[in-house]
Amino acid sequence: MNKLAVLTFTILFTLGGLMWFAANNSMNQYLENYVALINQKLSDTAKLSISDIRTSPGQGLGEAINISLSSHSKKQHYPQLNIERLVWQFEKKTLKKETVKVSSIVITKMNVSLERTNPLPQLVNVSQILEKQIAEAISRKAGLDGNKEFQVSIDNIIIENLYITLYDEAIPVEEKIASDIKLSSAVLEQSNQMSIAAANVMISLITQIEVELLK
Repeated sequence: MNKLAVLTFTILFTLGGLMWFAANNSMNQYLENYVALINQKLSDTAKLSISDIRTSPGQGLGEAINISLSSHSKKQHYPQLNIERLVWQFEKKTLKKETVKVSSIVITKMNVSLERTNPLPQLVNVSQILEKQIAEAISRKAGLDGNKEFQVSIDNIIIENLYITLYDEAIPVEEKIASDIKLSSAVLEQSNQMSIAAANVMISLITQIEVELLK
């Protein structure tokens, strides 16, 4: 599995975990331990950080501030991803039901940094890996890590601002900007175990990045 795929799996497990623990109002205790655990599993050249979590369980809202995931070494500084602010809204009444219904995930600003050389094959490869993992997990009737998880469905994803920067030897050479992107699909709306739902979110985001790169 390539480095971009490893980072992608880290993101999807992180976002899924954030939604669940924020919904249950236990985020503050969870956050520090979770980030430390993820960083232990990442290599010395990759790091995850989350600046802050704000929750309003009574309103069915959760908010993550400055989610940053970077991969860097002396020879390779990319990919890097930063989500400035991510807000998810869920229907409170579904917490006690079989499926937690997330009505929306809003990303106010997402920055993606990639090497200019062959960025599309990297992204396609990650999507294919995720799709294979999803198919295997569904056949096992479990999450991506083999454990049973709570069910989630997602109505839509909104990316208010997307910035893609391509680099050549640490020098930015091209930038693509998009705004007000709304993503929805029958796959997202299906009830799936948490990590599978998060993986489908990542596939949707990667597909949109591919679309923007081809413009």
